[in-house]
Amino acid sequence: MAKYYILGIGGSGALAIESLIHLCANGIVGDNELIIKIIDPDETNENVQRTQRTIQNYIKVRSEMKQGYSEFFKTSIVYKGVWNPNKGDNYNLEKGISYVQLNQENNLKFKFLTNLLFSEEKD
Repeated sequence: MAKYYILGIGGSGALAIESLIHLCANGIVGDNELIIKIIDPDETNENVQRTQRTIQNYIKVRSEMKQGYSEFFKTSIVYKGVWNPNKGDNYNLEKGISYVQLNQENNLKFKFLTNLLFSEEKD
């Protein structure tokens, strides 16, 4: 089982995640794990709200199904909520995606990918 970290940025990113959830429901993503985080300063955005409902419904349906009897709903989804970059003084993208924790994994390719989001310089 592979683990994928998905960031949806803004309303369009939320819509892309919603489409991904529908693919998961149809079994196309397979027996993998998705960790999903939405980044949007407007938490009341209808696209974000609808995507959150879709994720919650997927998780609820999957929890009620017996795994292994169907090709549908095979993907495990961990939803990390919406991060509003305009809220709070002590919260940033590094904390929002749990960068330090994710970067401790022994996956060199993943470290390269997460490091694309940050520069070497510190403020």
